[in-house]
Amino acid sequence: MHVEIIITGSNSKMLSSDLSTLIGGRYKEIYIQSLSYREFMLFHQLPDSDDTLAKYIQFGGLPALARIGLDEQDVRDYQLDVYHTVLLKDVVMRNQIRNVVFLGNLVRFLADNTGKLISANSISKYMKAQGERVTSMAIINYARYLCDAYVIHKVSRYDIHGKRLFETNDKYYFEDCGIRNALVGGICEGDIEKIIENIVYNHLVRLGYEVTVGQLQSAEIDFVCTKPAGKRLYVQVAYIVADESTRLREFGNLRAIPDNYPKYVISLTPLLIKTDDNGITHLHLRKFLVDGLN
Repeated sequence: MHVEIIITGSNSKMLSSDLSTLIGGRYKEIYIQSLSYREFMLFHQLPDSDDTLAKYIQFGGLPALARIGLDEQDVRDYQLDVYHTVLLKDVVMRNQIRNVVFLGNLVRFLADNTGKLISANSISKYMKAQGERVTSMAIINYARYLCDAYVIHKVSRYDIHGKRLFETNDKYYFEDCGIRNALVGGICEGDIEKIIENIVYNHLVRLGYEVTVGQLQSAEIDFVCTKPAGKRLYVQVAYIVADESTRLREFGNLRAIPDNYPKYVISLTPLLIKTDDNGITHLHLRKFLVDGLN
């Protein structure tokens, strides 16, 4: 019996197409994510520090950056080269896409709106306002092609009370935050929270969780995380918890969940490592990326 090993992920889609021409028959897909923060430190020989975390947030985890270095322009040029290669080979050519201009506009729209609830209809209305008419079905198909190529990930909403998945309004996160940042020209003011949320999502997947967005009546829980054995936990992501209104929003939404599964807030709050706030664990992002949810 022949086995075809297909390695998937933004770091390895080009390698997968080479392997598929060499090995025939059945296949097993191996999903490889961008570098974790710990791997980023190892590849670049950097210490665990706020400065290293800032570099990881800005540049992401493409492995070849260890060879290229962390010069901002060199990194951006390489990230865009990888992005355009994957877009051409694994999206445009594979799916015979004709409206390539719209595809590029869609990716940039998702980069600008990372972590926001989005529907195909809302994208269609936005594109119409920009003078471009695209059907909701075309948007759904194009987004699926991008997910199949591991450029982005679609995360569905989960009704915590009704215990069911919603069929509309999803969130999209990038496989590699560095590529996302390159597409929008760098980290802009107001971007940091959505990038942190993207990084937390990727790491939760790395830890083996199936991740959805929680809906609790009018409130939103950033992530509902489950494992096959039935283990569940809830995660809120914030930039800095510095005032009472932010604390009330992040911690209050978690306290409103009517069960006793573990609850976490992950942030970049200065001087924070790990604290317990009436049963809710508050973790610094660095602590989470190094030690997980321990």
